[in-house]
Amino acid sequence: EDVLNVDFAETDETGNLVEGGITKSNSLLVKYFNETVRPQLMGKKVGDTIELQISKAFDDKEREWVISDLGLDKEDATAADKFFKLTITKVGLVEKAEMNEEFYETIYPARGIKTEDEFREAVKAEIENYYKSQSSNQLQDQIYHHLTDHTSMEFPEGFLKRWLKDGGEKAKTADEAEEEYPTFANQLKWSLISSKLLHENNIVVDPEEIKDFAKHQIMSYMGGQSLGDNSWMDEYANRMMKDKKFVEETYMRIQTSKMFTILEGQVSAKEESISAEDFAGKVHHHDH
Repeated sequence: EDVLNVDFAETDETGNLVEGGITKSNSLLVKYFNETVRPQLMGKKVGDTIELQISKAFDDKEREWVISDLGLDKEDATAADKFFKLTITKVGLVEKAEMNEEFYETIYPARGIKTEDEFREAVKAEIENYYKSQSSNQLQDQIYHHLTDHTSMEFPEGFLKRWLKDGGEKAKTADEAEEEYPTFANQLKWSLISSKLLHENNIVVDPEEIKDFAKHQIMSYMGGQSLGDNSWMDEYANRMMKDKKFVEETYMRIQTSKMFTILEGQVSAKEESISAEDFAGKVHHHDH
């Protein structure tokens, strides 16, 4: 469970630093390294270094995480072949907290949790709420793709490609416009579909809903903890309401949420048993 703060520096196969190569600071648990590398870390102190190749130093799950954190493309088969020198900048030990009221209050402030059983129920409820939310997102993703994949629309392709090329603040090349067009056309299709659904279902958002959203956002910054007299929150929310960008983005967010809530009620969802890893993979591949 030891934590290592390290500086990554890209090297070649012989350990020489690559000019202009990747450099990145990070924190890693020793257990993130695979079993062949861990013995090399034992006894190391601040300032010590080790040299490694990503493909050989980390197993699949941790390798994917490290590759992404280094700014590499995890779909690039050559990313894992890169070599790095790791310099240890700090060594720490993670100790498990005692299961007591002080710990429960730190994790769930103002909830009045007194026992381990109550704490476990709170954790369980949090996990359930997380997966309920993610399951809803997955259903909404399938609704989105069903609507976009099964709705035919004819667009003036030539005109739109010329607009992509010349209509922005910065002109694009013909190849860039060609490459961006499929994504643009799909977004345009969804915009037209959602506009029709919003109109048909008479979905509106009033200012109080936006203000309530602002308050919830403020509370989330505070870990959901109330400070007793929250009159200051109204004043802060009122200031947020004067931010045109915040109001417009929040309006669209609430409006879209309302639309999908209605759409969820119009489909028959089929429950599926799935592992947490496979489910995370489904959520990860949302592409809109």
